[in-house]
Amino acid sequence: MTKMEGTATRVATVARFSGNAKLLLTCLRPKQWIKNGLLLAPLVFAGKLLELDSVLKVSLGAVFFSLLAGGLYIINDALDIERDKQHSTKCNRPLASGKLSLPAALSFAAVVISLSLGAAFTLGLPFGVIAALYAANVLSYSLWIKHIVILDVFSISFGFVLRAAAGAYVINVGVSPWLVICTICLSLFLGLTKRRAEIASLKDDATSHRRALEHYSLPLLDKMIAVVTPSTLMCYSLYTFTASSDYRLMYTIPLVIFGMLRYLYLAESKDVAGAPETALLGDVPLLTAVLWWGLCVVTIVYFV
Repeated sequence: MTKMEGTATRVATVARFSGNAKLLLTCLRPKQWIKNGLLLAPLVFAGKLLELDSVLKVSLGAVFFSLLAGGLYIINDALDIERDKQHSTKCNRPLASGKLSLPAALSFAAVVISLSLGAAFTLGLPFGVIAALYAANVLSYSLWIKHIVILDVFSISFGFVLRAAAGAYVINVGVSPWLVICTICLSLFLGLTKRRAEIASLKDDATSHRRALEHYSLPLLDKMIAVVTPSTLMCYSLYTFTASSDYRLMYTIPLVIFGMLRYLYLAESKDVAGAPETALLGDVPLLTAVLWWGLCVVTIVYFV
């Protein structure tokens, strides 16, 4: 082999490694890691946002949860390869498109899940146990729960509750009942709008993509969303009324109402409910409302 051929071989090897690394990172779905920002909620509302140690613990917890979720996403994609091939956008995922081999993806997932779970226990036994419960819930969802009508969205909701609980336990604060009920309602809202978006976009192919979708219909989902939306708003409103004696958190209610109505508008007209993170990051009014809500909450809790 000449020197030029050897150089070309090394360049090809590096390029192939870089390409696989990029595909593996894509499989981790980093855009969806924004969901793990929910771990920050107990930090903010418990008044510990200015405590460096608490901020560090929650930040590490969010990183570990993101990596854990990413590894579990790979397993879900591996189980759904054939169904994803029939989807208009999911067919572009590394596994469904055939760009990444299944053994390589599963090996990578096993390493990421093992390391992130082990790291979770370094933040305390309660946090580690919650991370393990989260993994068990996601695996159960991927294997069979996602095919069971209504229970599928409750499993998604339970995952959000576990995120919130993890954020509380890692800084040694109690899990507020209001945090739990608000998280359940909001995540059900997101889960039901996601199911609606799937049926609306897939139409006759919806059942072949996910068996549970044969039991849903647009009218039924609209009724469910009509129940969950006011329930979410009412729970948050009641929380702001009881959170403190001066009721100033109630000033944030209009922002929550606007945010949910804007999301419903986007879900109906823009068909983005299938990916809430895309709706949040891609729509300036919605993102502005969320940022203003966060700023108002921090200002009221810490500086007013």
